[in-house]
Amino acid sequence: MNICAVFEHLLAPHRCLLCGGGCRQALCPGCLAQLPQAPKNGEWLEDGLQVQASWSYQPPADTAVLSFKYGGGESLARLWAQQMAPRVDGQPVLQQALTERVALLRAVRTRATPPQQGLSREARLRNVDGAFRVPARRQQRPVLLIDDVLTTGASLRALAAAARAAGAGRIEAVVMARALP
Repeated sequence: MNICAVFEHLLAPHRCLLCGGGCRQALCPGCLAQLPQAPKNGEWLEDGLQVQASWSYQPPADTAVLSFKYGGGESLARLWAQQMAPRVDGQPVLQQALTERVALLRAVRTRATPPQQGLSREARLRNVDGAFRVPARRQQRPVLLIDDVLTTGASLRALAAAARAAGAGRIEAVVMARALP
């Protein structure tokens, strides 16, 4: 590696997921500014679960989210956490979970399910109904559900039900992007 390449890597250690240019994070400032923002007040699902989304799942955010989902873009996860933390202002548990990855508790799939993509709303709900288990002893502790895209909310509802069954207290959710209804 020549000296110019070393400096370039130090100044711009990542390649933008959208334009491919060198940048300090997963997305360059220009591409980040182009991401369509989701409403800042969040959304309530039918079962009382509040969900906060960063972006609307439309171009170019859809490309960024798919790069994360299928490419394992940890740098996009860090960028998203930084972007999301101010939206959960006043809720330090959520901020801490997003920015510091504290007390991560993974839900366990109780059975294999086909991908949700392409399924109708009803089929999505049936597909994940009872498909998750959260380790017990949540003892009224708050739970933050983290997902990539909110489409029908079927996965988040199933995860929230599993968390409630494990004794969780307040349950909230954050997603990278919200698909348009």
